Amino acid sequence: MFRTFHEPDSNYTNTSVTKSTYITNGQWHHIVGSWDGANKRIYIDSNLVQTAAKSGALKTSTATAAVGSFGTSTSYPFGGKIAKVGIYNRGLTSDEVSQNYNATKSRFGL
Repeated sequence: MFRTFHEPDSNYTNTSVTKSTYITNGQWHHIVGSWDGANKRIYIDSNLVQTAAKSGALKTSTATAAVGSFGTSTSYPFGGKIAKVGIYNRGLTSDEVSQNYNATKSRFGL
């Protein structure tokens, strides 16, 4: 799930991946949510798996920002381990996502 809050919306915009075939439990995965001002994208192991159109200024002042949780910081916590979190001030390109994936995967035995 990649959740963002945009002006002038009064609620979050959810972009999600519903196919469980992208994730194998017990294995390391590189997951990226990126927004370029027009489209939200989700990448898993450098593969683009979901795209959704979304425009409007991104709200960055909400107190409910979280990684590894859906909803508030205590709702639906992720039960695994998160090795690294990165937040950029711009949307990453597909090439940048692949470059980051290839630069980190060897740390996890891939």
